Amino acid sequence: MKQWFIIHVYSGQEQKVMDVIRNRFTTSAPTEEIEIIMPTKKVSKLTKKGTITMEKKLYPGYLVLQVEPKEELIKLISETPGVRSFGGKGKQPQIISEEEVSRMFGYIKPEPGKNIEVPFIKGETVKISTGPFVDFTGVVEEIYPERERLKLMVNILGRQTPVEISFFEVEVM
Repeated sequence: MKQWFIIHVYSGQEQKVMDVIRNRFTTSAPTEEIEIIMPTKKVSKLTKKGTITMEKKLYPGYLVLQVEPKEELIKLISETPGVRSFGGKGKQPQIISEEEVSRMFGYIKPEPGKNIEVPFIKGETVKISTGPFVDFTGVVEEIYPERERLKLMVNILGRQTPVEISFFEVEVM
């Protein structure tokens, strides 16, 4: 019966390790099936050109796999270049329950609405790059990710004035 495991791999090489494990299984153990998953989540990131949807790794440096817990298969996986270790204590890999896996993948399901990665922090100083307030600097007072807008406090004629502006009209200093 197949079981779920977590393997620790070198960060940034998750996709490469997935491909190598799949190739090793097709050549060394063609009768065995393996399911390897790199948990990711779709997020929207704002750039000067607009909103870009990209995949963000939920657990960088880790892969989740479902395989028969046979000694030769565990050895085949653990000797793969890029694999650091199996998750768990000691040398034996620890099996993950179905509940833990479903809870882990519950975070992967797309959430209603947009998940926008906001490149600004409250209290950060930014420079306005376009519009009527070009070359003014201001401090981020509030962030409205759903509307892709910021509320800045800009010094105009010696007074702090609130200005609401689009994410695309400012740049971080």
